[in-house]
Amino acid sequence: MRRTPATDIMPGSSSKTPAKSAKSKTSKPARTKPATPRGLLSQALILRTSLEIIDRDGLDGLTVRKLAEQLGVSAMAIYRHYESKAEIERQLVDLVVGDYDVTNHDEADWREWLYTTYAGMRSALCAHPGVMPLLDNASYQGGKALAVMDRVLFELNKAGLTAERSALLFHTLMANMIGSVVLMNDEERSLIAFGSSEERQRSRKLSFEMVSLEPFPNIAVLAPQLATISSEQRYRDSVMLIIRAVTG
Repeated sequence: MRRTPATDIMPGSSSKTPAKSAKSKTSKPARTKPATPRGLLSQALILRTSLEIIDRDGLDGLTVRKLAEQLGVSAMAIYRHYESKAEIERQLVDLVVGDYDVTNHDEADWREWLYTTYAGMRSALCAHPGVMPLLDNASYQGGKALAVMDRVLFELNKAGLTAERSALLFHTLMANMIGSVVLMNDEERSLIAFGSSEERQRSRKLSFEMVSLEPFPNIAVLAPQLATISSEQRYRDSVMLIIRAVTG
């Protein structure tokens, strides 16, 4: 008598694959990144992580979804701390300015004080250039950024400048500072924010050595001087020239 092949099916059971339980269908996929423990998510952590994303991907790269993924939380968890991405962006300028505490110094000459203040903001933007577009929108500047503006205008008023000249000087120095950061490449910004003066000088010399200057005799003659003038000195000179031009 021919035997039926043995199977692993128990008597009374179906040969069909059992359907997945409702529980397995609705179970959440495993997170790809460690979740931020409940209770540790805060506005400060959200801002710091937002700044990391902007430093890496630019301002347009910051989304609530990407922010939530990097923190290992849901988007709803972000919205419990901030109503919108715009609210996060409004506080980012304050975060950058606050880190550098740009007005915490006291020079006898108001011109020197002004230069040191704008140089501090320049260093802050070199470290985080992605936040620069936010500087054009006054509504995106919180208490710390507005406090810097208020202190600058106070110093200009104390120096005897008229309201018109104070406003002109403030905006011109701001445009000059932002422009100097925009014109730098990533390596130059990094050296301004984090490098030593020796590293910056080596970088300048290398930039001239990598280019053939034979077709450009005037640049070739001045190359040694151009390479040794630091970006800090160039920026300082530009600030002082603007101050003299506006104040007469």
